[in-house]
Order: sequence, then C-alpha cells, then structure tokens
Amino acid sequence: MKTSTKCTIAALCAIAAVSMSLSTSNVFPRVSDTESLTAFAVQEKSSGECSGNTYYDDVEHCTFYYKIVDNEAVITGCKTNQNGKATVTLKIPKRLGGYDVTTVADGAFKGQDYIATVEFSGYNDVYYWDKYGGKFAAGICGGSALSKIGASAFEGCKDLTTIYFGSNALTVGDYSFYGCEKLKWVRFIDNDGYYIYEHTYSDIGDYAFAGTGLSGVDISCSSIGESAFEGCQYFTGARVTADSIGNYAFEECPSLQTIVVTARTVGNRCFEKCATLKNVTIKADSIGSYCFSRSSNVRNAELDVAKIGAYAFSKCASLSNLKLINTKSIGQNAFEYCTELSVLDIPETVESIGDFAFYKDEKISTPQFFIRENGERFYIGRAAFNSSGVEYAVFCGDNIIVGDYSFFMSNIKAAVVEGNVRIDHNAFNKEQSAPGFAIYGNADSNSYADDYNIPYVKLEPGKGYEKIIEDNKRMFNGVRDLKNENGSCAGIATMQVRALRGDVDISSLLPPGESFIDVPRLAYKKQMPEYKAFTDAIVDLHSGQENYLHRDSIQNLDLYKIKGYSKLTEYGISVPSVLRISNHYHAVLLLGIYKLDTPAQFKDAYVDPSQTYDYRMITCENGYMFRINGEGHLQGVGFDKHTSGDTWIDVENTYMYIDSATGKCYEQRWDDKINVNEEEKSYSATTIDKLEIFPGPSVYFKEKVRQY
Repeated sequence: MKTSTKCTIAALCAIAAVSMSLSTSNVFPRVSDTESLTAFAVQEKSSGECSGNTYYDDVEHCTFYYKIVDNEAVITGCKTNQNGKATVTLKIPKRLGGYDVTTVADGAFKGQDYIATVEFSGYNDVYYWDKYGGKFAAGICGGSALSKIGASAFEGCKDLTTIYFGSNALTVGDYSFYGCEKLKWVRFIDNDGYYIYEHTYSDIGDYAFAGTGLSGVDISCSSIGESAFEGCQYFTGARVTADSIGNYAFEECPSLQTIVVTARTVGNRCFEKCATLKNVTIKADSIGSYCFSRSSNVRNAELDVAKIGAYAFSKCASLSNLKLINTKSIGQNAFEYCTELSVLDIPETVESIGDFAFYKDEKISTPQFFIRENGERFYIGRAAFNSSGVEYAVFCGDNIIVGDYSFFMSNIKAAVVEGNVRIDHNAFNKEQSAPGFAIYGNADSNSYADDYNIPYVKLEPGKGYEKIIEDNKRMFNGVRDLKNENGSCAGIATMQVRALRGDVDISSLLPPGESFIDVPRLAYKKQMPEYKAFTDAIVDLHSGQENYLHRDSIQNLDLYKIKGYSKLTEYGISVPSVLRISNHYHAVLLLGIYKLDTPAQFKDAYVDPSQTYDYRMITCENGYMFRINGEGHLQGVGFDKHTSGDTWIDVENTYMYIDSATGKCYEQRWDDKINVNEEEKSYSATTIDKLEIFPGPSVYFKEKVRQY
C-alpha cells in the first residue's frame, strides 16, 4: 500500500472518530433520524389544505395554496418557514391566478404561531426591489377584495399582532382569531390607502376574537356571535352597531370601561363580570338575562331598551345614574341590590315591572309615578320595590295591578290611588312603612286601606295647594345680602330641603328666638356674628353644590313627571326638592306642581303675553323677600339688581309657570316687566327641558351640616 493512501485512510478514520465523539457530546443538539440539519435551520409549518394552485413569496419564504371557485380565488392553506427570522409577515395579493382573493378557507393558517403580521392591503401584484442587499415588497394599492375569513382561519397564531383588511364588509367565521393573544390591531384600509376607523363586518362568528389582545372595537355589522370577544384582557371600549349580539359576547373583559351599543337584541350575560365597566349606553329592542350581572362597577347606564331581561343589572352595586327610555318591560330581579341607585325614573311607556326588580335598592328616594290612561294595562310584580327607599307612589288608571309585597318594608310615606287599581297581599304594610303612612284617593274609601288598617285620606277639592303653603310658610325667605362670588341660591335651596326633611335643625344655627322666615333681610350679612353659624352653613352648602347638584342625582323634568307631582300636590303632599334652571345657573326650592283650573296669562311679560300656562310650580324664589299680609296671604317683592324692591305681589306671581302643550315656561323674576329693567331687558326664556329636579336626601350635606 502506498504511503499516501495510508495517510488518507488514517485521516478519514480520525475524522470519523472525532465525529462519533462529538455526536455523543453536548456540543450540538441531537437530531433525530428523520430530521436533517437543513430542516433544523429552516422550520417549515403547514396549515389548511396544501394542494392545488400555489403562490410563492420568496421574501417571506411562504407558499399560499388556493383554488378558483366561481371566478374567485380562495386561499386554502399555507406553508411557511422562518428561515432564520423570528416572525413572518404575510403579504397576500389582491389577485391570485387572475382572480380576486375573496375568501380565506377554514383553518387555512391555523397554528402558524410565528406569523406576526398579515396584510390583505390590496396589492394587485407584488413586486420586489433591492435596497442595500435586502428585498422589500412594493406594488399598486388597489383595495383588497377579501370578504370572508373562514372558521379557525388564524386560530392559535400566538405571535399575530396586526392584520390589515380592505374596505369590503367582512364575514369572520367561528374561532377565526381564537387564542391570538397578541393580536392588538385589526385595521381596514380603503382603496386609496387610508384607514377606515369604523370597521364594517357582515357577521362575526362565535369566539371569533375571544382571548385576543384587542384594546377596543368600533364596528358595524349584522350579527356578533356568542363569546365573540369574550376574555379580551385589554379591551377598554366598544362602540358597536349590530342587528344582534350573541350571548357572552363581551363577557369577562376585565379592562372594559365604556360601551355604546345599537342593536336589535343583546344576548344573555353579554357583559357579565366586566369588572371595570363604568359607562353603558344601549339602544335596543331587548337586552338579555344577566346581561351586566356582577359588573359591579357600572356607574352610569342610559338604556333606550324596550325589554330589559331578568337579572340584567343584578348586584351592580355602583349603579347610581340610570336613565330608562321607551322601556316597556323590566324583568324580574333586573336591578336588585343596586345599592347606590338613588334616582329612578320609570317612563310612561312601561307596561310591567317584574318580581323583585328593584329589591333592596335602599337609596331610591324619588317619587314613583304610575299614571295610565284609556285603560292601559300596568303591572308591578311581587316584591318589586320591597326594601327599597321609595317614599311616594302614585297609581292612577283603570287596569293597574300592584303585586304582593311590592312596597313591603320600603320607606313609603304616602300612596295616591285613583281608579281601578288592584292592590295585592301586603303590597303596603303599615308597620313596615314610614311613620304616618297613609293612602290617598278620590273615592269614598279604599278597600285595601280598610283591610290592612291603613289611614285613608279622601281628596278635598282645591285644598292641596293651600295645605302645602300653610305647611311651608316658614320656608319662604329672602337672601338679598347672603351671597358669595357666584351667588348662594344653591346653598339656600339645599338648606331649605334639609330643614324640611328634618336633616338639620335650623333653630340651632340662628340666634335665640329667631325663626327661618323671621330672620331680618339685612341680618344675612356674614359679618353679623350672631348669624355666622347660619351663613357659614349656607355658604358651605353652596361651595359644595357640585357634589349635590350632580348629574347622578337629577330628574330631568318632563310632562309625565309634571302630572305625577301635580297628583301629589292635589292631596297636599309636598316632596321638597331643589329645582335647578340650567340655562340660568339658578336653583330654588320646589314644593309642588299645581294644575290650574283656568290657564294663566301675563300681560306684562316680555315673552309673548298671549301665551297661556296650565301648570304652576310652587317655588321659593331666592331673589325675593316674602311677607304675610294682613289677610294671612304670602306676598313677595323682587330684589334683583334691576328692581327697587318696593312692589309687593301675590306669591303665586313669583312662581314658575309651564305650558304643557309647548313646554314653554314663564318666570316672574326673569320674564316680567315688573321685575326686569326696561332698557336692558335682562330676561331669559326657559323651556321645560331646562328644568332639573334634585330630590331626596344627600348624605354629603347631612354630614356637613351636622358639623355646626
């Protein structure tokens, strides 16, 4: 054997020995018999149906598989490899095989967990150009023709962060993006390359975006499937217009704070357990059962909803501002345990309130009006207001049913009952109601009052107004010299309400022997030490009025509430409230609303003197001083900046008047020549929509006043 040959064999043997040694060491990872080093370097993944026509992207090293169906291209599958890249960006042409790409088939990209971006952004054809040795995609933006994403099409793409669609309405199948936990951006681009901010879908399937990283949506579509956005951890807001929204669609979105929804139907448990949701605005035919149940931080809800499902807001303990519009039915337990709800307006449209609907809502103190005409049916379910804070209720009609225990253990002080009203077992309970509870009516007797030994008060025609005036004379007072930088009307009105409700003893704030009405008008000046406690309390109340005169605490006045308050006034029942005139930034004490037998006119008004008014509001106008004349009647004199203060007028002419047909209002202080400077004509016409009522107690002011 030649020496050279021996050397060669020896060298090969040595290499082999070294190779065998390395193969058993930890220098390189083990590679199975079925893998190669090439496969290790280039990790290939397949998804969907990988057969038929192909398109290869040599920048991203991926192959799309597609088929032509009815002259449209359908992407059926994909093969990708990282080829040393951490993530992959898919750029899908507008056309494949000469046909528009309209559909991504079921499961086409399922499990492609290192795809970061997908662009259906409308390249007619993809061209490439080199720059500094790298390839970059370019092309003509023509608008993607995509209109359908199949079921599970991108399910499990765990690195997917962004996807771009064209301007077509898009159908998204069940589970299309399920589990794409990093998916933060879904963008729609029009034919000119601009973002479309309101995303347009045809339909969104079940679990389509569940568990994704989306921060919110602004979408319009036909339908949203069950659990479509369930568990989206970073969702903060949703603006949705849809025909139907499925059950659980936004359940357990822990960061969701605001929703605005327009839909025909909103499903069961749709927003259940959304822990930070605060603001809800919905216009819909119906919302389902448990829709917001256990979303305990909901604070504001405006519901233009015909049918509210059972338990819809059950245990929404923070709900304090609820507005119902066009509602017809409220389901059982719908608002139970809404322990912060203090203002409740039941609209005239409501036909039924379900069992336990407002159970344990202990802060509700606003009067509840149930006035139905022409035989309209109305039903209040069992224990609907049981253990609530409702203080006054009015039932007028020929087909009204008040169910068992409906106001049992409530704080009710008076109930007006007129017409064919059926009151069932223990609807009211004398022992469990407020002291002095009575039923009022215009009939000779009330069978329920007789059966349960409840006092019954028959209407004395024309006496209600006089009773309210007589009971509240001491509250008519002037405030000419009590003022601070912005006036003190809110503080005075609030003090009056507090005093009438027994929350503060005014006599403890006044000099010995003085009463509220007898305080001399000049004694309000803060520098007079004997009145310091009184004036300090009022100024303090005024300075805190933003806490009291707050949007969460108001009732916007409307004709239905005017009818309700006037029914109470007929029977001499006063519900002391602060009335705010929003276009004047002014507040007065409201004691009742009286329906006039003969409409009033004011010939000296700056507003149309031929205008008639059929209601008057019994108010204490804080810009006036009041006195009792020799005949025992209350009179007032204006102390505005344009009046001399020497013209005493009947107290009725210091009130506000309302024309229920037009909503126009008349105010002596602002609209009459007696009280307004002729040259400056400093008046401001008011309409009913500018009037706001702040009824009920205020813990804030109760505690503040007790400091004195």
